[in-house]
Amino acid sequence: MLSNNDYTVSITENQDTVNTVETIRANLKKQTSKKTDSLKLSNSFHRLGYHKKANRVYWCATDWIYKIYSDGEILLHDVNFCRERLCPMCAARRSLKVFKQVSDVMDIVDCTYNDLVPVFLTLTLKNCHANSIDLSKTLDLIYDGWFRMTHHRKIQRVVKGWFRALEVTFNTENSTFHPHIHAILLVDKEYFTGKDFMFTSDWVKLWRSSLRIDYDPVCDIRKISNERYHSVSEVSKYTVKSSDYIFEDEYFMDLIVENLGQALKSRRLYAFGGVMKSIAKEIGLDDKDIAEGDLVNIENFEVREDISYVLKVFRWNMGLSEYVEIDEKNVYTEQN
Repeated sequence: MLSNNDYTVSITENQDTVNTVETIRANLKKQTSKKTDSLKLSNSFHRLGYHKKANRVYWCATDWIYKIYSDGEILLHDVNFCRERLCPMCAARRSLKVFKQVSDVMDIVDCTYNDLVPVFLTLTLKNCHANSIDLSKTLDLIYDGWFRMTHHRKIQRVVKGWFRALEVTFNTENSTFHPHIHAILLVDKEYFTGKDFMFTSDWVKLWRSSLRIDYDPVCDIRKISNERYHSVSEVSKYTVKSSDYIFEDEYFMDLIVENLGQALKSRRLYAFGGVMKSIAKEIGLDDKDIAEGDLVNIENFEVREDISYVLKVFRWNMGLSEYVEIDEKNVYTEQN
């Protein structure tokens, strides 16, 4: 079976090409709903007058090209992703990429910094109205608050490294946006028994002061033990889920898409700090390009030049609304 990052898989020697193709088809079937949503988003961009952007999203991920090696390994070779921030297809790959990047950094932390313990922090504030001006102001408030909090003398003394991610959800009941921050913080083991330990109420007080607001915001902090996978998943999940802006009501959908697009434009959605930033730099992760760039080669697999492979192309069929194999495009390559 394909791995959970939809990237590579090993198959047994007695599986034939038919079974291999069926494995790929099963994976691509999972992409169908995201591709359908991307087409709805494309239509919304057209209605809003963003025709070039709409065309990029329309043609996003129409072709998936796989390498099937003679020893049975399947490797995703190429996909024509559009990289638009709201594109559901690209958002899914971006989430996988962030998960891989944060996991890589955390693996090094586990091996190198035995005295540091990760904690999971969620910071919120009141919802804002569903317009780009209010959302932009609220995001400015959050980003400025995060800067002030991470530069607070106590936090700089306590927190040795961090990774933060922005998430924006939409409340359909009262038509408001709910932006908030998920973060992984690294603290010394002695933090939990030392004089610098902070209760949830202390984090609320500090976050309120950092935001410069007149109410107590909701905060949640917990130690990461056996829940590391869940915590990394939380910080690497979509900034905005397609269910928060794909609606049957076209006017309503266009309003949300426009406001989200304007408010999120040019913002850094993910960031490392402290020792986590240093580790990310050491392993070649550019802090400014987290989750951006190449959305195909998420894993760092070595190029295999000693083994033959077949290229299989699967293309989105607009009439069938599913991916189908393009037989005439298959290429057999013999490596020397």
